[in-house]
Amino acid sequence: MHYYIYPAGGGGNCVAWLIEFFNHKEGRSDTYSFIDDSNPKTSLESCYKEIKDCEVLIASDRFYEKLVDNLLAFGIRNFSNGIKKFAKELNANFSNSGKNVGLICDDYASQKHFGNIAEELENAGFRVFYLKLFGSHEYNVDLTDTNALLIVSDFLSYLHFCPLMIGTTFHYVVHREVKYISLFSAYYIPNFHLYYHTREARGRAFSHCEIASFVNYYIVCSNKKSYESLVEFFEKNNGYKERLLKLGYPSLDREVKSYRQQEECVKDTIIVLAVVRREFLKKLAERLINALLEKTDYRIVYKTHNGHPELFEQEKQFVSQWIDDDNFVFYTEANLTPQELKRSITLIESRSSLLYTYPLITGKPSIILQPDSKFLESSEDNFYEERLHIKAFCVEDVLEILILLENAQFCAKREEMVEDYRKNDAYCFGEASKSIVQFICECFQKYI
Repeated sequence: MHYYIYPAGGGGNCVAWLIEFFNHKEGRSDTYSFIDDSNPKTSLESCYKEIKDCEVLIASDRFYEKLVDNLLAFGIRNFSNGIKKFAKELNANFSNSGKNVGLICDDYASQKHFGNIAEELENAGFRVFYLKLFGSHEYNVDLTDTNALLIVSDFLSYLHFCPLMIGTTFHYVVHREVKYISLFSAYYIPNFHLYYHTREARGRAFSHCEIASFVNYYIVCSNKKSYESLVEFFEKNNGYKERLLKLGYPSLDREVKSYRQQEECVKDTIIVLAVVRREFLKKLAERLINALLEKTDYRIVYKTHNGHPELFEQEKQFVSQWIDDDNFVFYTEANLTPQELKRSITLIESRSSLLYTYPLITGKPSIILQPDSKFLESSEDNFYEERLHIKAFCVEDVLEILILLENAQFCAKREEMVEDYRKNDAYCFGEASKSIVQFICECFQKYI
């Protein structure tokens, strides 16, 4: 059978991929063409006469009504919801596969936020499906791998062959029969920088969490501060706080283990994270890097922001002024290696979750460089954690802190402070993946 897929783009590409997937899996020979209104040669107006005898698969839930009206205007009535159609096929094919859990993959940088959850699930007898969302990254998915499926988020409200799904946001709309576990992809959420995110933004994050608690969503809290902040908000707004789970931060599991296995080495590196989105942070970073290269002998590793690949060219342009300096490294890998972390004495940044994860992985403090105290006026600085961070308000503060970090007694004290946080505030430290899978096992036994 020949299908016309309308429209072309993310949803259309996923429907096309699923046609090829089922062709390969079941020996079909279905074909397809795209209707693309942005191209005069393949627009609905140019080809409507050719498609009257074929089925049109509408590949968007969001614009479904508009696309239906377009088709009806040209007298085309043989159409169906292509997303719903292929979701139904996926449900029929995989619903009897046993204990299924779906990982919603929308983080192209190695899916690190799932930690060891997939391996732990498989060891516990679950079948893991990787639901790879087209759009955040253009995945190349192997048609022979029936555990990896290319979809768009529109599919999630129709899929129920995985009675439990895990993702890193609370914005998904999943099927009413599916339970969803949200892993925050940033360690500090909901403890935003209030000079970087407004109170309104923080309020929206809390509200999304509170609403999620009513629709089969569980929210994994990684630390005491985040948990207590959410509990307080839920109690004020009648949220279902029992859906807040004190289960840790799985992306730390593998990194902590790898770091501890790394051999000791000379500490000769300072890590600086990319900042090109906000001009005042960019100027501050420029002054900082210049000072570090001119006034210290440290090797400076400037790490790109892989969560925003669209910024890479800007980052490349920004570092061009130092690229020939022997002590400067433009680091473009998705994640810092254990070797780089071991060589470093600290990490300097203004707003990244790495400001939290770096101390927890390495036992060494990170430096929060806050560019201007006016951003904190009449606001609670609820991002800062004294056991993990050292505050700096200018480049001169940073240089003074670096001198302290060369003192063995000072470093030993800071390590004790980090260890205190690990033991008393970080939930399930280094064991979060196991704790989450244990909860999933109990959830299947009781509720699924």
